[in-house]
Amino acid sequence: MPATTIQPKNHLLYIDSIRALAALYVVMHHAVLQFYDTTMGPYKDITDYHLSTVQKLIVAIFYHGHYSVDLFIVVSGFSLMLSVTKNGNLKGGILLFLKRRVIRILPPYYFAMLLSAILIWLLVGTKTQTIWDLSVPIDLRDILTHVFVVHDFFSSNYYKINYPFWSIAVEFRIYLFFPFLIWVWKKWGLVPVVYTATIISIVGSLILLWLKQSHPNLSTDTVGVSPYIILFTFGMLAADLSLSKSAIADKIKKSYQATSPIVTIIILGVFFAGCAVVRHYLKSDNVYFRQLGIPDKIFDILLGAFFGFVLFVCSIPSKNGGIFWLTKILSWRPLVLIGTFSYSLYLIHAPLLALLYQYVIISLNLGRFTACMVLLTGGTMAVTVVAYFFFYLFERPFLTMGKKTDVAKAAVIEPAP
Repeated sequence: MPATTIQPKNHLLYIDSIRALAALYVVMHHAVLQFYDTTMGPYKDITDYHLSTVQKLIVAIFYHGHYSVDLFIVVSGFSLMLSVTKNGNLKGGILLFLKRRVIRILPPYYFAMLLSAILIWLLVGTKTQTIWDLSVPIDLRDILTHVFVVHDFFSSNYYKINYPFWSIAVEFRIYLFFPFLIWVWKKWGLVPVVYTATIISIVGSLILLWLKQSHPNLSTDTVGVSPYIILFTFGMLAADLSLSKSAIADKIKKSYQATSPIVTIIILGVFFAGCAVVRHYLKSDNVYFRQLGIPDKIFDILLGAFFGFVLFVCSIPSKNGGIFWLTKILSWRPLVLIGTFSYSLYLIHAPLLALLYQYVIISLNLGRFTACMVLLTGGTMAVTVVAYFFFYLFERPFLTMGKKTDVAKAAVIEPAP
């Protein structure tokens, strides 16, 4: 059965599961950083904490939450491109697309900002030598830059109020480029879209580097669209290939239909390991390379290609016309449920973790590692429950906008960061 005949209700559940895994990992990553953040407090290296080998390994597993943002952005490109590929264009036109993006992203973001500000004002506004210190204190400039979603441009603002918010600004800005990328896709194809995104990323980075010479507060690290717009186009490419009937796409799909699960796992593992090896050797003493974070951005791009490849593999039907084995695993209903409110989970988890840390975990008088594990497990579960209620009150109404639409399906069609 061709990929285009698979019903979205069954075929796209894995997208929400992937979002759920990414969001949960981010929560656990930040739970660990409440105790083992080497950029805050007196400890500058993980060895300063005197952990055992097993403890270091456990901490290290949750040290890479940044890469979940890479995954979110690839998934967003994939989800949005699915509809465009099926319809041949942006359904309803550019203005309707931008309106839907604004309604989908900004209201929950503003409510989460308000919640964060209230918690800072009442309960978690003091510094504790943890990662939450990045978000406090706040002033009018912090509020205004966040309201207008430009906080990621300024080093003094992009982590304030709620430190994960930097990625909301980045992804929201990428959506502004999406209609232009679709125009390029229709005129020249999807590979030139990747080239176009690369040019936008490079030019944007160089402009920021030039401006930073006279405006030191400008950020060249977590800012703008670089390199995330490239990752976004990898998701677009994966979606287009998954629905394409071209000879190349069909050949790739048939080869995977004939491949055993073990072989697929090995291919994915080698791909990922190759990305890690490249990251290890991407070092440079060049000051501009360091300022622009070139090694990290190259690794982000490689990892984005890996995530796009995984999404494409998940879209391939099995040989007998059913759901591919990896897609079945990633269609586990509890994960799908969490995936529907993963945006809310991402938006509010940081101040809630700070709240739990300051008013629950510290009072237990546990050892640092034990306390970390309690926040990692129990804290993640508590935050997830609260995030569901936040979703129901402040995200779900804007997701469906009064329409009789299945929430899980709507979450896939109208993805959030």
